[in-house]
Amino acid sequence: LAELGLRQSHCGEATAGALEGAMLPWLSALDLAENTGMGPYLSRVLAPMPQLRRLCAFDCGLTDAAAEALGREALPRLTTLEVLDLCEAVHVTPRGWAALARGLSPGTRASLRVLLLEDCPGLDGASVAALLGGGERGAAPLSALRVLHLGGRDQQIASMIAEAALPGGWLPSLRVLHLRQKQLRLELVDALRGTEVQELQLWASGGCEAE
Repeated sequence: LAELGLRQSHCGEATAGALEGAMLPWLSALDLAENTGMGPYLSRVLAPMPQLRRLCAFDCGLTDAAAEALGREALPRLTTLEVLDLCEAVHVTPRGWAALARGLSPGTRASLRVLLLEDCPGLDGASVAALLGGGERGAAPLSALRVLHLGGRDQQIASMIAEAALPGGWLPSLRVLHLRQKQLRLELVDALRGTEVQELQLWASGGCEAE
């Protein structure tokens, strides 16, 4: 068994215990999306899966406590992770994202190619910088990241990503960028022309504006 899909399966504590006891160290892909009761147990499930390459856990009921547990107990071991989907983590605040970012080991940061964080209102500029490796404390950048889907309320996020994708920036491999914010400036499109980004999708619930 290399891949396991449990999307919309009403998973919770009982499923988490079964997965933990099953011992699946060879599992490469796990889909737990839309199981809102799984958040508190996600770190327990992932800890014995060191070869995991793809994790889909959007709308899993993540909280700050669950994000902190992920960063402390699970993510440091997932050194081959290539795809991480945590979309719709609506209950995670900047504190939780910062804790999760601290759990991204150098190995994980070097292997991650797809990061999906749409509809995550708790993301701010500082936590995005910490996750992507552009923070002042010098965390290793996500140098292999090719696909980034991001949504947060901080209006600085868009300009930060555009700067990071420029030659010499800390996201040199970025090719696909989806941004969802309340407002976006059209100048962002011009800023990205000097990057290697090949696909750009923008959603602005409050509309786009020009300077």
